[in-house]
Amino acid sequence: MMCKAFSLDWFMRPIRRALPYANMCKGVALSSPRSPVSPRSPRAGLTIIELISALVLFVIIFALLMTIFRIATRLWAPDQSNQQLQAHGDTVMDILATDFYQAVADTGTVPGGGKTNEPCFVLDCNTNTLASTMAPQIVLYFARQAAPQTPTQAPALRNALDAVFYVCYSNCLSRHAYPLERDTWTDETQKTLGDLIEDCRPSVGDILSAYNWFQRPAANRPNKGTHSLLADQCAFAVMATLPPDALKNPISDPEPLVTVDQCETYVVPDFLDAVLILYDEVDWNMLGTLSRDTTQEGAMRREFLGKQFSKRMAYPAKGGARR
Repeated sequence: MMCKAFSLDWFMRPIRRALPYANMCKGVALSSPRSPVSPRSPRAGLTIIELISALVLFVIIFALLMTIFRIATRLWAPDQSNQQLQAHGDTVMDILATDFYQAVADTGTVPGGGKTNEPCFVLDCNTNTLASTMAPQIVLYFARQAAPQTPTQAPALRNALDAVFYVCYSNCLSRHAYPLERDTWTDETQKTLGDLIEDCRPSVGDILSAYNWFQRPAANRPNKGTHSLLADQCAFAVMATLPPDALKNPISDPEPLVTVDQCETYVVPDFLDAVLILYDEVDWNMLGTLSRDTTQEGAMRREFLGKQFSKRMAYPAKGGARR
């Protein structure tokens, strides 16, 4: 019996030592590998099916957003192009108007009598045609009050006038300004304003050199004058309104004013009407396609291409406003 009691007491001793810690473990769930599965926690991870479903939903929403974005871009791009063309066309018209408002002329008469063969205002423009000549064509030139930005090789000899030339070449419109210098006006020659302008008239090589500089700014810049590419992919036309007897070769007309697209005169016209059509890439490509269509439908479709700008400029002496 002693061994039996000793043996029981010996087994119970560790249990008695663990009793003080029993109260500390109250409310703590102890589980073993064989215990039943506990309820799912809110922090548990997603299943594969849930992940795939979320991914598919994300792809669908992303595709819808991209479709909406493409449609919005397609609608916004023409409007942006139209705004750029509007700003560009207004700038070109303002440049031409400023030159015309500052235009000057003389009588074309030399002290020795008679008139010089060179007029001071020349217009040579065929209306309703694109500026697509194979060779540079000077469509308009005259003298204007000197602009400070027009450089000269001899500032001390600079006159107060510039000669301005508008050139159409290869569907482009450019402006070329040259200073009139006093060393070209000698007592022996008795040159008039028209003669001075003709002395500055750029040659075909000068214009081609300027266009080469437009395309490759790294190329040699023309030495004299200022050269500006006003527009490319364009059509340009100008008409002048003036008295018929003011022309170099007067015409008989009962009207006090006539409108012409070709003239040589010793006065500044009363009015200048300019039309400019600018094309974006889409319209320009379409115009190239329709240019081979000689039907009436093709002509009507061409009229709706591009953005047209028109402006009537009145010379200040005839009621216009000088800017």
